[in-house]
Amino acid sequence: CSGCIATSLLPASWQKRWQDWPVYSVDEPPPSGLESPMAMVRWVSPGYFRTMGIPLSDGRDFGATDVEGGTYVTILSELAVQRVFPDEDPIGRAVKIGWDDRDYHVIGVAADARINTLRGTPDAAAYMSATQIGATRLQIAVRTTVEPSQLVTPIEELLRRKDPDAVFSWPATMESVVDNELAGPRIITVSLTLFSALAMLLAAIGLYGVLAYHVGQRLNEFGVRLAMGASAANLLGMVLRRGLLLVAIGLVVGMVAAYPGTLLMRQLLYETQAIDIASYAGAAVFLALVGAVACLLPAWRATRVDVVEVLRIE
Repeated sequence: CSGCIATSLLPASWQKRWQDWPVYSVDEPPPSGLESPMAMVRWVSPGYFRTMGIPLSDGRDFGATDVEGGTYVTILSELAVQRVFPDEDPIGRAVKIGWDDRDYHVIGVAADARINTLRGTPDAAAYMSATQIGATRLQIAVRTTVEPSQLVTPIEELLRRKDPDAVFSWPATMESVVDNELAGPRIITVSLTLFSALAMLLAAIGLYGVLAYHVGQRLNEFGVRLAMGASAANLLGMVLRRGLLLVAIGLVVGMVAAYPGTLLMRQLLYETQAIDIASYAGAAVFLALVGAVACLLPAWRATRVDVVEVLRIE
């Protein structure tokens, strides 16, 4: 494996979340609860950021010297730095974290990451050294190039040798952790996709039914038009224009009605804007094509009317 670390809570973990604590500079008076900058607190071992793929934009990682009894240190995320030290260099500055009386000196700045949940924007975070704080309950993360299941037994045996009382449970890949986090939204998304496809099918059938009825009521008129010299292309264009006009009206009404729906869908979207012009345009073009296909059969039927039979009836 290329990396093995410990942390108080893995990103997107299904277990206890939040741990949203106040973080503020020791040079400032303690802010009130409503005014204090907040950050997700995590205890991590050295190498956490390399293993989890979170780059350090400034300073250094935790090291072997960051142990209990030494100078207490922390690494803040970029968002946390913006809140606590706006327009200032945070390296070397001291902060208070949570309700701890100790001062924590900032030794590094990490890129923002979603360490709590995949929904919404990245979290402001304050990382502390697990070897320094002495955390007793940690999760292990291993970056490996082999099948992860092959490492479960060796890791458990290693932990038993280190501490016979250690409890090793719930081994899982980060892929499964993320899948578990996305399970609910995926079910909703698949359901919405199926219902949307059904709604589109019903819309196409309904549009075809309306146009077919319209053509059926005007068959004699079309026969007379053909007898008077109208071409099949003229009749085809006339029926298609009427059908596409209905489609255009439906698209305009649908686009306006879709806006409130996109606001409700924001919680299901990741790295995607709720209002996306390309998505709207693509949906409009696709629905227009569905409408055009639904119009073709009735329009083609109008051009196949028997002129002789129509004149005989008239």
